[in-house]
Amino acid sequence: MSIPAIQARADTPTGFVLTQAELQGTGGFQRGNPNLIQETGDTATFGFVFTPTFMDWAGRISLSADYYDIEIEDAIAQVSRQNTIDICFNSVGLSSPLCGNLVRDVNGALIEVNTGAANSRTLKTSGVDVQFNWGQDLNNWFNEDGELGDLGSLNLTVNYTWMREYTTTVFPGTVFETVTDSLGTLGNFRHRVNAGLIYRLDNWLFSFDAEYVSRANDYAPEFIPSQWFFDAGVRYEFLEGVTAIFGVRNLTDEFVLIGQGDPNIPTGWATEPTVYDGLGRRYFAGIRWEL
Repeated sequence: MSIPAIQARADTPTGFVLTQAELQGTGGFQRGNPNLIQETGDTATFGFVFTPTFMDWAGRISLSADYYDIEIEDAIAQVSRQNTIDICFNSVGLSSPLCGNLVRDVNGALIEVNTGAANSRTLKTSGVDVQFNWGQDLNNWFNEDGELGDLGSLNLTVNYTWMREYTTTVFPGTVFETVTDSLGTLGNFRHRVNAGLIYRLDNWLFSFDAEYVSRANDYAPEFIPSQWFFDAGVRYEFLEGVTAIFGVRNLTDEFVLIGQGDPNIPTGWATEPTVYDGLGRRYFAGIRWEL
């Protein structure tokens, strides 16, 4: 296929050279795709739950562990503009359906590269999830005779994830096939921990939450170090169904600086806000009224 305007500009001594306005003027739209098919996947899981009954003195204990192995085919993902162009120009006779997403002006300059979703990926991931729960009425330990009044209760929950692999394949089975091992990158951390401790006493509730993520290797050989984040809060029910709430997010004011201008970072942010807290320490308060 030959576009006369393109051929005419290509036949000049300088070849097909875009002007500055043409270089900066390429736009496009993200469109739907009525030809999408459903994703298919194979999932294998097995695990166990341990709830001991011979340790009543230690409190309520529950431990579970699950291994998962997931493989998804025909995964739906956005096709980038560059991939749209590459696949079109490398298809025989420009026969790829993606060529219909390229729009040129009368001078042959590319003015639109439209994109959309496609069944263009496979995903394979596996790992282990572990959950530990513990609870105890403190009166059972320190106040069996009740002389000290009500001492309240403690509840602890810990969730741990070890990710063994996270691999995506883009355009599998084609010359554009790209296999990416994303294990250890932002959002796909090898280790992740979420823990919460709650203390209840009469109408009071005190909470402390912690989150840990292991290092990220997106910028290897440099690494984003592992990080802890902490939250704390208190609630008091002063009327039936009416609770006062106060808390602190990011208690120790942690911030993971990655830098502005990085293509993986949303505009206006200097960190990845979907992974790390990007707002610093902040406080909140309110009243919850349950009808």
